[in-house]
Amino acid sequence: MMSLSEAAIIPIETGEQRTNNASVKRDATAAERVAMLETEIAGLKAMAELLRDQLTEVRKNCDAWRSQAERLLLTHGTPTTTEQRPGLLRRFNG
Repeated sequence: MMSLSEAAIIPIETGEQRTNNASVKRDATAAERVAMLETEIAGLKAMAELLRDQLTEVRKNCDAWRSQAERLLLTHGTPTTTEQRPGLLRRFNG
């Protein structure tokens, strides 16, 4: 067992010291929160850039398909007659 002289001495804090300690902890917590939010913002910016790149690629593909459809329309024209395909009963009954 420890004697009274060997026991750890715990200083008694005043109200002002407790307030200062709490604000230091709060500041550290706020700094950690700011760092976390800055990291999250950087990640979101990177994701936005990737999505922008994907959108650009999709638009290019859309333009290519539109261009191909226009070329086919010019070379083959629009169908003047529509062939009637036989219905289901006509296929079986001849």
